This record gives sequence, C-alpha cells and structure tokens, in this order.
Amino acid sequence: MRDSSVQRSSASLIWASLAILFFVFAMVLMIQIRNLSQARDVDQDLRAEAIAIMTSPDARVISRPKALLIVSRGHRVVLLASELPRLAPGKTFELWFTPQPSKGITFGGTPSHTVQIVAAAPMGAAALIVTIEDEAGASSPTTAPVLTMPLE
Repeated sequence: MRDSSVQRSSASLIWASLAILFFVFAMVLMIQIRNLSQARDVDQDLRAEAIAIMTSPDARVISRPKALLIVSRGHRVVLLASELPRLAPGKTFELWFTPQPSKGITFGGTPSHTVQIVAAAPMGAAALIVTIEDEAGASSPTTAPVLTMPLE
C-alpha cells in the first residue's frame, strides 16, 4: 500500500512539474509574440514614414552606386544602401550629417541586405556620411566614411 502511495505522489509531482513548465513556456511564448508584434508595429511606422517622404511632392532623389537618398524639404531623409562592408564583431555603422556631425544614428547590416534608414537632417546639413564605429557608437566620426551622399 505504501508503494502505491509513493507512486501516486511521484506521479502527482511529475504532473505538477509539467504543468509549471507548460505555464512558464506559455508565458515566454506570449512575451516573444508581444515583442515581435511591437517590432512589426515600429517597422510599419518606419515604412509609412519612408513612403510619405518618398512620395512627397518636394522629394529629391540622389543616386549613387549601391545607394539611394530621398530628401524632402522638411529635412526628412530616407537612405537605402546595399553592399555595405562586413562589420567586425563589436562594430556598427553610424550615420552622420555634416559639416557639424553630432551624435549619429547607429545601425547594423550585412553586405547581402539593403538597409533603410529614416532620419531628420539638421538645418544646414550638406551631406550624409556613414562610418564604422564601436558598437556603442561615437560622439563624432572616428573612421573614414564608407558612404558619402550630398543632400543637394
């Protein structure tokens, strides 16, 4: 009789453990789904903003090999760049507006995909440059530009 009681107790413990594991798995899954949904919302917002800039009646298109820049009079820009150099571990791309570069916009990328950046150019900006910086970013460019695009 004692053995069957121990077996029932062990079975109950196993079922309780499985229930807890299932609950934890369900919670982790719900959090991941929420995070993906939020990321998709941000992506959709960026796409909508990019489309608004690209279809603006005052938009200007500046083309270079492997890069396209659309600039609106409101100083909003969309940069599409492909085949950027491969980043070493701990490095990131950083977008700056010159001639007075201030804290840039960091972004990742690989040579095999096109990056899309939507940004506001400060008044008086003459060009956009992309440099390779440490992963945390820099307060000003520290390397030669891998991409330079005039805003005019």
